[in-house]
Amino acid sequence: MIKGIIYSLMLCVSISTLNGMPFLHLMVQLPQNGVEQGNTLINYENVAKLIKQDKSHRYRVMDLSSGNPFINANAAKEFNIVGGYSAAKLRRYEDLINYHIANGNPAVYNMLNTRYLIEKGADGQIRPSVNNGALGTVWLVKKIRWVNSPEEEIGALYAFDPKVEAIVHKEFSSNLEGLYPTGEGKIALSSYSSVELNYEAVLKREELAVFPEIWYGPDLGWDVFINGKKVEPIRVNYALRALRLPAGYSEIQFIFRPKSVYIGRQISSVFSFLSLVMLGFVVFTSIKKSMAEVDMTEVKVEKKPLEEKKRKK
Repeated sequence: MIKGIIYSLMLCVSISTLNGMPFLHLMVQLPQNGVEQGNTLINYENVAKLIKQDKSHRYRVMDLSSGNPFINANAAKEFNIVGGYSAAKLRRYEDLINYHIANGNPAVYNMLNTRYLIEKGADGQIRPSVNNGALGTVWLVKKIRWVNSPEEEIGALYAFDPKVEAIVHKEFSSNLEGLYPTGEGKIALSSYSSVELNYEAVLKREELAVFPEIWYGPDLGWDVFINGKKVEPIRVNYALRALRLPAGYSEIQFIFRPKSVYIGRQISSVFSFLSLVMLGFVVFTSIKKSMAEVDMTEVKVEKKPLEEKKRKK
């Protein structure tokens, strides 16, 4: 309880000072041509329409126009927001919010592909701005910086260029042994849905690809495949996913299949099968009983002529 109150107070202080942080100085206000304006301010619906003219994929939005930007139901209905969709967040993401996002660290905003900011000015107008430093849906890095502890891992985010390097904990050293990335090649998101992300890559040599998607840990929901072979993603930049990609053409898939759902479906399938077996048994028993009753009726009918002959005698 006390911890929650302290966290809320820290967050409020951070949000109140966010306007002076470096990230906001990177923002370029969007032109508002073609946007319907009221007498005094642009309404939220029109701001959303303006931002949604951007057809690039899976960018995030930071909304400072009202309330807590990290628990904003209105923004969550319209966008993929920096704060996520609920108050319940992964510990690592909470750390990013506390130490970097709430303090306006531009490197962290960029690596999360935070492309738009919505804020309300002193005149009461809601203004959308664009961050041209957002790194997109995937990128290749040319440098790996190794760290030895979680503290070093999150601390390294204060001074690094996410476009150039990836911060990697030593626990993943075996995954990247012998890899010397150059950042050269092409990789792009080809299609996506809420439960599946598909990418294509063309590389001259092995490279390290970074995705602005949150790393959940092994066997916690997302299955990852490179050219049909299941692999485990690597954690980089404290909370993001990365993959070691082979040379040549590759197809990459992230498929959301949490074990709880999979097990639930398996149990449901078993119960469905057992129900069908029981239903079949009941039907079979009923038919067998009906056939037996028919046979008995025929026997009784055959005995009647004999009984009549005996009576005549």
